Parts: sequence; structure tokens; C-alpha cells
Amino acid sequence: MSVDLVPAVAYPARPTLPSGQAPAGRRHIYLVFTHTGTRFSKVLKMVTRGEYTHVSIAMDASLDRLYSFGRNSIKERPWEAGFVCEQKDGGVYRELPGTRCTVYQLEVSEEQYRRAQGIIDLFLRHQSVFKYNYPGLFFMSIGWAKRCKRRFVCSQFVAYVLENSGTMRFHKDFSLMRPTDLKGLLYAPVYTGMLRSYSAAHAL
Repeated sequence: MSVDLVPAVAYPARPTLPSGQAPAGRRHIYLVFTHTGTRFSKVLKMVTRGEYTHVSIAMDASLDRLYSFGRNSIKERPWEAGFVCEQKDGGVYRELPGTRCTVYQLEVSEEQYRRAQGIIDLFLRHQSVFKYNYPGLFFMSIGWAKRCKRRFVCSQFVAYVLENSGTMRFHKDFSLMRPTDLKGLLYAPVYTGMLRSYSAAHAL
């Protein structure tokens, strides 16, 4: 099966609105940064050089569905990793209840939200063809912007969605974006603490 992805592009930035004026059709996207403490996450920490080694994207404040690249269970072998729909109360996070996180809320336009959801839907429809980008970890560590066909690590995927939806623009190729790079572009989080203790009320 051939799955053609739109190359990462930077859409024009959304015009700045006068102070206090809310944009029409305002929506929110959520970025969730985590570190589970598994042996694999400790290896990733050497590559990503940040407090958090994993990042996911959610399309609503409940965080009932978190989209990323990784494993569905710590019982899975590393080479089985790929595109996953995570649950904050299930899968890896149920197995690792001590997982800490930081959650950021991004305000986006209706069009940016629609674009982001459309990209995620594409990955969901062809979930089986997407694999974890182990070669990309090496290229990232040496600063080589190398895009591997149908392969992503978590931060590459999130950066790809944000850039192609026109939500954010980056100073380097999405293939080089680490969780710490994404986190460094964001402002005050809506929540920091145990993932299992998060509720949508924190985002209000």
C-alpha cells in the first residue's frame, strides 16, 4: 500500500488579534510531555537531552486519546513500536502509574484544528504501515535532517502535525525536533504532575 504524506510546509502565521479579542471558532490542541523511566526511555534521554523523552498530541482536554509514536505496552518488543493511540489511563500508562507529565494547551483556529485532525486521521487509517524511526534517532543525534519514509519518532510526528496544520513553524526541519525543542517553544503549562491525576478541569 502506498501512503503519500504531504511534505512539511509552513503556512502563514495567524494574524495577531487585538488584546482581549477571541478568534472566531477558537479550538485547542494539547501537547503532553512524559517520561516513564523505562530502560528504553533512559536510552532516549541520552539522545533527546531533556527532562521528558516522549511527547503526544491530543485533540481535546480529556486526553482520552493521545496520538504519538511508541509502544502500546511495555511488554511489546521495541521493534514493534509504531503509530499509537495512547490512553492516559490505559496501555503503557496503566502499566507505569508513576509517569509524570507536563501538559500544554495551544489555541488554534478552526482551520488549523481541522488540518491537524485530518493528518491524524490519515495516520489512523494506515496505522499498520507506520513504524518507529529508529534510524532517525541516530540522525537526530548527529544533527542530520533525514526524513525516513513512513517512519517517525514521537517528536517528529508531533512537529509534523503542528507544521503541516499551520499551527507552529520551526527553526529547523521537523525530523530534528526533539521533545525538549518543542517544549522550549511553549509557554506556561496547564498542568504538571502525575499523568493519572490529570483531569480536563486543569485545562479550563
